[in-house]
Amino acid sequence: MSDIIQAIVTAISTVGFPIACCCFLLYRGSKQDEYHREEMEKLRTTIEENTKTLDRLALLIKKVIDK
Repeated sequence: MSDIIQAIVTAISTVGFPIACCCFLLYRGSKQDEYHREEMEKLRTTIEENTKTLDRLALLIKKVIDK
């Protein structure tokens, strides 16, 4: 953990606080993009499964009504 803190302190003293903050924000943004992409893929899969289930349910209801 101290290596990370040392790297942050070194970055701030070397390039300055605003640039170090920008680098951190870019890194955090890219990680959030990855997380969001994974989250959206799970959501897409869930919606597709729900659509299939609703199609089967509609077919069953139609069969019951037709009898």
